[in-house]
Amino acid sequence: MSGAQREVLLDKTIAEMQDGSALIQDIGVEMDRTAAARSAMQAEKDSTERDLGDISDQVSRLRAESRQLALIEAELDLVRGAMHWTQHLPVKMVPCRRCM
Repeated sequence: MSGAQREVLLDKTIAEMQDGSALIQDIGVEMDRTAAARSAMQAEKDSTERDLGDISDQVSRLRAESRQLALIEAELDLVRGAMHWTQHLPVKMVPCRRCM
């Protein structure tokens, strides 16, 4: 092999090594981008889960308030239903003999 052939072969090998090095750098950059995207997606997922938890808590509180309001409405209905009976009671009620 002549010196010129060796030099051509050496230049070719160096060029291939540089191409391989550039490819490795490109892969590293893409891996960094992928990791950054994965991290951003995880942060978004965590934020969404917190928001859903907050919404779930709020829904539970609203349901509890709704049950309380339903009980109050039922009590009011009972009072309204009993009001017409109070009209038939004497103005002054005499206590029973046991209560005296």
